[in-house]
Amino acid sequence: MSLRRVWIIAGMRTWVVIAGASTCLLLLALAQGCGDGEQADVRPRAISEAASLEEPPPKRASLKLREIYRQFQPPKPNPEVKGSGKAIRRGEAACRGKTPSDVKNEYIDESDLNGDQRQAVAKIGTYEKNPSPSFPAGQLGALVYQRAQSGDVLPFYGFQGCVYALSLKLKRELAPDRG
Repeated sequence: MSLRRVWIIAGMRTWVVIAGASTCLLLLALAQGCGDGEQADVRPRAISEAASLEEPPPKRASLKLREIYRQFQPPKPNPEVKGSGKAIRRGEAACRGKTPSDVKNEYIDESDLNGDQRQAVAKIGTYEKNPSPSFPAGQLGALVYQRAQSGDVLPFYGFQGCVYALSLKLKRELAPDRG
């Protein structure tokens, strides 16, 4: 092997090491900015995005609550799917004012959940005690509702209505005091 080839290979290895180290430092710097969602500073993009939502979060809302508002907006019916609006309204009505555990208990016997889904649903209580912006408790409760409905397409719209109704209850619970 010539000296030039050795130098090129060594140079490439050095470049890979430098590029890898730079990537690690960048990821570390980004991770430093990540927290538990309760930090007081809000990026301007998040503020403008929240203002453009159909249902914006209340003033002084925590980052967790802002994210829940961003992710769980009122569902819209699909004009190409007949009955989607009705399925959304039925899902909202079925889950309005309830907790995810209430929905699970009401519909679990009628649902056709598979084994993995049943294992996940069994953890609803844990998720309810520690709500996160992705609201897994609500999504699992709405899954039980969805799997208890018949049909191929419309139960998905029922899921959307149900998880939205469940998120409304969580939004009220996490809202800052008005006093």
